[in-house]
Parts: sequence; C-alpha cells; structure tokens
Amino acid sequence: MGWYGCPEARTIWKITILFLQVVSTALGKRHVVYWNSTNTRLSQGDLSIEVNPGDYLDIYCPHYPPGTSVKGPPEMLALYLKIQRFTPFSMGFEFLPGHHYYYSSLAMDDDLQLPCMKLRVTVCCETLGSRRGTPAPHIEVRGSAVKAQVSLLLLIPLFIHFFI
Repeated sequence: MGWYGCPEARTIWKITILFLQVVSTALGKRHVVYWNSTNTRLSQGDLSIEVNPGDYLDIYCPHYPPGTSVKGPPEMLALYLKIQRFTPFSMGFEFLPGHHYYYSSLAMDDDLQLPCMKLRVTVCCETLGSRRGTPAPHIEVRGSAVKAQVSLLLLIPLFIHFFI
C-alpha cells in the first residue's frame, strides 16, 4: 500500500506546505510608502522604489470621511501588494520582472492646490546586482534571522522523516 495511502501522510504534507508558505513569506522584504502631500518626494515625482519578486509593498493613504474636519487625525486606508508574477485571484495584481509600474494621484477638490503625487515601482530580479532607484524604507533582516530561516529549511527533511 505504501505511505501515500496513509491519512497521516496527507496531514504531514499539508503541514509541510503550510510551513514552506510561512517561511517564504518571512523571506520577502516589506516596503512602506505613506501617500501624503507632505511627502515631498512623492509631490516632486522623484520617488522610485525597486522591489524583488516576493517582496511586499504597503501604501498608506490618509482619508477624511465626508463632513469631517481635515484638521483632525485622518483615517488610514491601506493598499497591500505582494509583488508576484502570478496571482490566484482574478482581480489581483501581477508584476513582471524588469517592468515599471506607476501610481499617481491628483487632488479632486478644485479649491485645494495640492500637487500631483507620483510613485514609480520597478520590479527586478534577485540575481540583478546593480540597483537603480531609491530603495524604500523596509524592515531589516538581521544575519542571525537569515541563518535561523535557513536552519528551519534544513529541518524540513527531519520533520518529514520523523512522521513517516
């Protein structure tokens, strides 16, 4: 019959796949942009971010609901993007390596003299040595954390062997 027909083996494979998904998610960098007219780099149009496949891009936008004062604290709307070539969702974003993607906005109220804000996102490959553009602020991964992640990957065969 072999181990393929064993119900425990299916559970082990599901746990292994989940574990690999968690580890791959932890390896991506998270880039954060605050979409606000006070961000001079956005209003001057010179903010360029270079990302790799597997990275995350979070864009936070201040939002004032109708009828509220713009002098108070805004609500924050967020756009969370995972930079990936394919997406399982029909309305998801797909990012191709070597391509540029642009985000821009204009003030909708004619009374306000707000500048046009522009962001350029460049998707590159992991093997590309030279980086163009300005890297976005992101969470740094320490060397010991990378070693721990590699150690976790090496434990997968032991984990599978233990349950088989």
